[in-house]
Amino acid sequence: MNILNKIVAVFFIVTLLSCSSTLKSQQPSAQSSTHKSPVKDTIPSGPIKDLWVTTYGFGTTKGSSLQNAIQNGFRALLQDGFEGAHFPHPLLGKEGKTIISNNPAYFDRFFNADMHLFVLDRDISYFEYTSATEPSSKIAILVNVEGLKQRLIADKILPNPAKAK
Repeated sequence: MNILNKIVAVFFIVTLLSCSSTLKSQQPSAQSSTHKSPVKDTIPSGPIKDLWVTTYGFGTTKGSSLQNAIQNGFRALLQDGFEGAHFPHPLLGKEGKTIISNNPAYFDRFFNADMHLFVLDRDISYFEYTSATEPSSKIAILVNVEGLKQRLIADKILPNPAKAK
């Protein structure tokens, strides 16, 4: 009887762990919240202050692969938006790609150093080698969208809405 109880306990623990990892793997590609909960079908009231962004990257090392993934997430946030999410329009507007190309020194510094100032949390989903020399990674980052927007306004990359009135 004691062995049967142990088997049932192990089965119960394995079931709980598998349910937990299944829920985590079903995380949406972008969501606006301060914690990792599924996106609700309702549109958030008011401006989005922070946003979970899940993105992929490649590089010659684990560090460069993760850096590339984070850069890809910020590029999408700034110039592309997220189709089907609560953040469909890019932070830099329709001319995001033009704004980035017209300010190369600013965005070079941003993508290589400053963007990390706006990452509030991160969760590395996986890291693996797609070939013998090229690592691939998937990471979810929580971006301080409001802080990033205020920084872009202060640096005169985005117009100040208060002065436009």
